Amino acid sequence: MRFFYLAFLIHITLRLNSQEDLFYKGSQISYAKVDNEFIAISQRPVTNREYIIYLMWLRNTFIYNPIYSDFFYNSVPGLNIDSIRKYTNTKLKDRIIDMNTVISFSKPFVRNYMFNPKYLDYPVVGVSWQNANNYGKWLADRYNEVTMIKKKLLCFHTTNSECDYFDTGFYMAGLWEGQLDIKLPEFDGESDFKDFTWGDHVFVPAFRLPSKNEVAKSNFKNTPTEFKAYPFNRQHFLHKWYKQYFYKENKVSYILTQLYNYEGYSRDTIIIDTNFTIKISGELLLNINQSNTKNILDIYLQNGQDQHLKEYYVEEYSWKKRLCETAIVNPCTIVDEDKNQNPIYMSEYENILPPDYINFKCFRLACSMGKKQYAKMIEK
Repeated sequence: MRFFYLAFLIHITLRLNSQEDLFYKGSQISYAKVDNEFIAISQRPVTNREYIIYLMWLRNTFIYNPIYSDFFYNSVPGLNIDSIRKYTNTKLKDRIIDMNTVISFSKPFVRNYMFNPKYLDYPVVGVSWQNANNYGKWLADRYNEVTMIKKKLLCFHTTNSECDYFDTGFYMAGLWEGQLDIKLPEFDGESDFKDFTWGDHVFVPAFRLPSKNEVAKSNFKNTPTEFKAYPFNRQHFLHKWYKQYFYKENKVSYILTQLYNYEGYSRDTIIIDTNFTIKISGELLLNINQSNTKNILDIYLQNGQDQHLKEYYVEEYSWKKRLCETAIVNPCTIVDEDKNQNPIYMSEYENILPPDYINFKCFRLACSMGKKQYAKMIEK
């Protein structure tokens, strides 16, 4: 029995190392079993380009509604929120401003490094702990969205609004108001569509920062804190959004595009010719204190997040509410699954650890899942 189990693990390991589709093809992923749970951790940090795609998605989705525009503003590293709010309230009636103006209200490293054409594929730095985890949740939603697109259940939309963008947690809770592309062959007669359950293992939990324990038990070929480029390629599942937001890119400039033609404004030309080297001092981790806690759920609770059941989000008459109304009332993210293969919901991240603009840290992502869910990823 032990030999069979060992052979099974070796077989799984070989298959996992031969395919790298969990985050995206071409990425370098380290796999480990930590505290009886399968973990995948990226060997490479998130880059400026990838984070800019995230910012452009937030901007395109939320900036047209003043109620939700802070989703974008709060995600820009080093942005002087009070100053830009004052600017938008006094200078522009529509509160729609170009990216160069946003950058000008940020700290110098944002213009000279983060948005610099020379450093687009270098590690993004200066983001807060909350920003990094929010990015991970967003990335998992895009990964799951692409999964649905590959299954021909969704069409790729470039103009999502704050009410219909794909969100894994809201889909699982029955609160997503987007539209599936086709009718599935199996349905219950009352609904036109067969809803996936978490036990179907179609989706992955939210990506997040790795814990100290996970990093210690993983073997990495490259140090994630090196100041070097990590090229972006066509196999990256964010490439769909990259093509929408980046235009005419070269070594000295690029154009960020706005998908809505809003009063004639649609593009921002970014031209920067500055050498601005960043010294990376380390990486952000899920742990924000010196506790030796190893359990991921315990770390979440120590970090101020609350655990909830699905029923918490399905209130009376909630089916009448629009997603944009429930998103603020009941924020949630799926971080793992329990022994019964049910999703574990946690409250969204709070800003409990501000960014450090002196000792810049990069960040990478991890993802935890059960054995069956892990095996489902292998099949892809």
